Amino acid sequence: MNNQQALISSTNLGTNRKTLIAWLEIPKVVSAICFSLVGLFTVATYILQMRLGYPELTNEKAELVLPLFKQGGGLVLIALFLLALGGLLVTAVSVGLSKNLEKGKQKRIFLAGMIAGGALVLSNIGWLLVMPGLSANYSQEVMNSGVNQGYQFFHQFSLIVGGIIAIFVLSLWTLLIARLLFRKHRTLGLLGYIAAFGLQIGFLHALAWEFNLNVIIVNQSDFDLTDFLSDIYLVGQSLWLVWLIFVGVWLLRRPQFISASK
Repeated sequence: MNNQQALISSTNLGTNRKTLIAWLEIPKVVSAICFSLVGLFTVATYILQMRLGYPELTNEKAELVLPLFKQGGGLVLIALFLLALGGLLVTAVSVGLSKNLEKGKQKRIFLAGMIAGGALVLSNIGWLLVMPGLSANYSQEVMNSGVNQGYQFFHQFSLIVGGIIAIFVLSLWTLLIARLLFRKHRTLGLLGYIAAFGLQIGFLHALAWEFNLNVIIVNQSDFDLTDFLSDIYLVGQSLWLVWLIFVGVWLLRRPQFISASK
């Protein structure tokens, strides 16, 4: 009896999984996910810009960021949750796109989307769980070493996972899709190339901060590398969101947006 129940449960699970994947393959569903992704990233970025000076101030030390986080309170938590949810949507879009792209490209699109989306979820969930406790135990009068060490650890973790891995792989994901779209719709493909380059600026910004490249350059001139890269990255991220909107609109107009090559 138990074996029969286990078999039925396994069969139902497999059926539900196939149904979900089939649902994610529908162009209108993929289009809706693209629009949702744009909305989540736009709202989250706006909140973090207003409350934490994203993306520049989020790379600063604990004594600068934690007081701002405490002031931002619930709004900052909402922004981090939206970014984590956005990571899940990236994986969902990857499932839908990978099933409709040319033969031989499916695994690359799927794998890149899984890595980028997973890294976004992991880095933002980490901050979502840790930042409230760190900011609550922080005081300007006495800088607790445990708070500082905790912040530095998760800051480093977030920078590597969310700032370097996620952004770099997300740019590759965008580039792979843009390359294929260029054959079908040159304008959409070209915009994807530009958006991928804009995301690469975010990757370079994280690298510049990680390896203190800003210190080297500033010591020789008045040029601030990280400020310059962060400003360009915001433009690049905006272009990426615009590109997603165009992709979503295009999907709505095409019942089978990309034909599998024979």
